[in-house]
Amino acid sequence: MDKGLKITLICFIILTVSLSQASADSLAWNSSSDWDNAEEASGVVHESFGDNRADQVKLGWSRYGSQGSLTGYWPLDDGSGSVASDVSGSGNDGSIGNVDLGKDGVFGTSSFEFKGDNIVISNPNELPTGDSAFSTVFWFKNLGANSNGGILHWGSNSGSRASGQEVRDGGWQHYFYSNDNGCYNIGMWDGNWHMAVVTYDTSSNTRKMFLDSNLECSDDAGNVDMTNTEIQIGGGDSSDMLSGARLDEVRIWNRALSSQEISDLYNSAFSGEINTSWKNFRNDIDVTDLKLEKTSSSLNGQSISLRIYSDTDENGEVDEISEKISLNGSGGPYNVEGLSTDSRSFKISANLNSDSASRSPVLKEVRLAKPEIPICDSRGPVNECISNSRHEISGEKFDVTSMFRAEESAVFKAFNGKATLNLTNSSSISGLWKGAIRIQAERPRLKSGARFRPQGERIIIGN
Repeated sequence: MDKGLKITLICFIILTVSLSQASADSLAWNSSSDWDNAEEASGVVHESFGDNRADQVKLGWSRYGSQGSLTGYWPLDDGSGSVASDVSGSGNDGSIGNVDLGKDGVFGTSSFEFKGDNIVISNPNELPTGDSAFSTVFWFKNLGANSNGGILHWGSNSGSRASGQEVRDGGWQHYFYSNDNGCYNIGMWDGNWHMAVVTYDTSSNTRKMFLDSNLECSDDAGNVDMTNTEIQIGGGDSSDMLSGARLDEVRIWNRALSSQEISDLYNSAFSGEINTSWKNFRNDIDVTDLKLEKTSSSLNGQSISLRIYSDTDENGEVDEISEKISLNGSGGPYNVEGLSTDSRSFKISANLNSDSASRSPVLKEVRLAKPEIPICDSRGPVNECISNSRHEISGEKFDVTSMFRAEESAVFKAFNGKATLNLTNSSSISGLWKGAIRIQAERPRLKSGARFRPQGERIIIGN
């Protein structure tokens, strides 16, 4: 378009303002694939089993044990029915006896309350037998548990061919039948949730017992020979059925967990982190006005904090990190502070924290929005800027003498970032032009006194 071209805009004029880089106005992390594609995560779960959902992030345990060694995992989240689901993939579902379901458990999920009956897994698959390494983990809450009440058992007591755990004298005992070796009466069940772990290492015959990740007992368990008979949760071969207690998140591995792994499992009840994969706007944006446009979460009295990572040179490495953004449950928007360099590549680091093993915050969505770009008459004050994305101008007739030149897919520089201005006429542009005019300049300037100004729901162009 030649300098000085006079354009008469008549009747319906649609003013559309959009960022040049945007095929989308925001970057969102809110789906199961977004969380599955995370670059790293610890202490959180985002899978569809039990009370968990694949499109949400919360504190908890994955159903996939490290090194493929998880041979049984019963979350005990089943709210109804007669089957306790094994989500490990081993197929060891159990038959539920007279047990109360749907009680408050750990990680903000439900649990089972035992009152003198048990869960039986007949003919279990992939169970550690003979002289095999193993680990067991469960969460336990005492409500007045009976002494000698069985907690977790498999094998046969005859010939010392069983592994079992039970309540003993207000504490907790593990036994290879007829071979207690002093590892019993560990801890006092005080009405709070506690995580109990037993490991057995075949290389040294070493049995270890951990309470809330603290090593309470270590000994030589001697000769071990476990048989592949039914698993009982809340019962034992010769123990009484468990009564007056809740169990949650019961697991069996076919190897001995390390102290660090046990600590990580325990800490998952209180802290977790996920770092998403990178997502990109089309072009660089001005980060000084970047916002978390929307967040969706359930804090449940706990906390979630976010940081925005920026990759300014697009090499897959973090170049800048924003200040911490603490969610308050409002949904946003939240200002993003601490970034200084224009960038198109961003990812989110989310930290979930809880002061109680029984409650977890839940993160459902994070949406990062590019800043709105004000379109301003360079002579006018800031409050005469247009920042919304679409406006209709009707019933106006005016002349604008353009200082701009038209180029295909051209953009112009606004006060913040880059934007594209499209003027389209639903009827006609007098004489010389029809359709969209894309103009380019350092900032929008209009001659003959023409100005942008808001008026109610409309934007008026002209004096």
